[in-house]
Amino acid sequence: MSEPTLDHSLDLESNKAPVYTTKRTDLFYCREFLNLPNKGSSAHIIGKIGLEKEFKDNKLHRVYSNNTLQISDCNNKINLEISTNKEYAENSIYKLDKLIEVLTQMRAALKKIIKEREKLDKQLVKSNYEFSK
Repeated sequence: MSEPTLDHSLDLESNKAPVYTTKRTDLFYCREFLNLPNKGSSAHIIGKIGLEKEFKDNKLHRVYSNNTLQISDCNNKINLEISTNKEYAENSIYKLDKLIEVLTQMRAALKKIIKEREKLDKQLVKSNYEFSK
């Protein structure tokens, strides 16, 4: 079997590979820490919304976006994809609206339980004091 040879007759200029370039536009980026100063570690939320345009030989070839919502505490992390594809865009808006709705309801419930807990803690202190007499 003979060794393969390199064909020097190939004109590399006429067989150029297409040139791909990508331009990203960040429409929204936000990172916020979720704990009060001196009350925790690196718990955070990051939201990213951006559009990427891919060009092939200086002509628009493809458009896509890479949008995420990341919520993290000390030990756990969740990443949600927020799609802008035609078939999923409506669902992405619904997903964010549902998160806002649940978080708003949870905040209201938490405020109520904090008040109830404060009352119970005061009763507990009084009853422990009376018991120790």
